[in-house]
Amino acid sequence: MWSGISATTGMHHVVPVGSREVSVGDAPASSEIAVQVPETPAQVDCPDFEFRREGIHLEEVIGNGFYGQVVKAKSDGILEGESTTVAVKILKGHASTTDFKNELAIFRALEKHPFVVSFLGSCTEKEPFYMIMEYVPNGTLEAFITRKRLAWTETRLTGLMKEAMNPLRILLFGFQIASGMEYLSSKHLVHRDLATRNVLLDEGLTCKLCDFGLARDVKGIGQYTQKSGNAIPFRWLALECIRDSIYTTKSDVWSFGVLMWELMTLGAQPYTDMSFEAMVVYLLGGFRLPRPAHCGEEIYVLMSECWTTEPEFRPSFTDLRQRLDCLLKLDSKLMDMSQFTSDVYLYQNPLVQTYLLGEA
Repeated sequence: MWSGISATTGMHHVVPVGSREVSVGDAPASSEIAVQVPETPAQVDCPDFEFRREGIHLEEVIGNGFYGQVVKAKSDGILEGESTTVAVKILKGHASTTDFKNELAIFRALEKHPFVVSFLGSCTEKEPFYMIMEYVPNGTLEAFITRKRLAWTETRLTGLMKEAMNPLRILLFGFQIASGMEYLSSKHLVHRDLATRNVLLDEGLTCKLCDFGLARDVKGIGQYTQKSGNAIPFRWLALECIRDSIYTTKSDVWSFGVLMWELMTLGAQPYTDMSFEAMVVYLLGGFRLPRPAHCGEEIYVLMSECWTTEPEFRPSFTDLRQRLDCLLKLDSKLMDMSQFTSDVYLYQNPLVQTYLLGEA
């Protein structure tokens, strides 16, 4: 059975997989599946990273996550006595502290890394709980590439867009994310929610991995089996995650392949207009996300290897980083942006429609 993920409505039918039977049900066409999880009260205790709440001055909301808002703030003294702009994740009043506590524990285990957002401290002596992070000013990678695609539509091949659409910039994003994931995997962490929406861009357009609310430490066991959990972004899930609720570094590699496809299409939604059920049947049939017309064969081969059915045959993040490093050094045309047809992908991401309607 498809364990750990519950379709919310509709009748079920059965798709044979070898000698097994896999129950697949209708699910919402959105990018998340509702999974019921009991509220588990958790005590948050991070004294080594505790920061005085009065030293945090909240300003404006800059984002929303599954269990909290992200607010831009000023902090007095969190870095060498200076007033510092920070991002503060605030736990929602109705949310369980379990994921919040998990994310705090993960950040405590990480050292500073150039491609991972930095954790600065927390306020957990009373509610609402705060998680204090470095402020990364250029928003999410998803929003950035979506804006570039819309601008490309408006200006076509003008000099204005030439630098922004440079294929090397797109490959550099992939290289930086693979490097950050290589570091996380070396710490035995499985992210479980790797996508362009969970990558931030700093002032120099350097990628920073963020949002570890679903991440898990798999040291000593190598995998995490989800028995219950939060909403799952199914369009980025590996087959074994859907089938058996098993998450490993190699399931993160699958998600990385989908992320690379997001980069190549400048923010299109994977498996556009497919429900959960339709996507599963599509993948079980051996089909994968198609190669964009402007994407070179070398890049698409790399992406396709991330989607190998058997996890052990997928590349490691070290392999991916090294191969992307080599591709960055090649003089050959890895992407022919003259073949990029933005209209093919224009309406495939709800974020695009938001921009077109002037709501962002």
